[in-house]
Amino acid sequence: MHLAPFRENIAAQIIREIKGFALIKEVRGQGPADIETLIHTLTRRSAFAAPNAHRLESLDLNPFLMCPRREYAVAVDAFIVPRQM
Repeated sequence: MHLAPFRENIAAQIIREIKGFALIKEVRGQGPADIETLIHTLTRRSAFAAPNAHRLESLDLNPFLMCPRREYAVAVDAFIVPRQM
């Protein structure tokens, strides 16, 4: 687990630690997925989470769909659990 905010190098490390990283590197024989967009998304979410940490218990983007060649990348679902005050 990494605490927000974090930079692109940490986001890239988080991605490399994913058990299914091999699936990200090759998308159904079409080449690598748009990992740069995922790195950018994780970094931006961490920038959002850091100043709002007192309000957030957790933030989950799952699943996150990525296509090769920067066609698109999208979080299909986002689940935000507010912290009880």
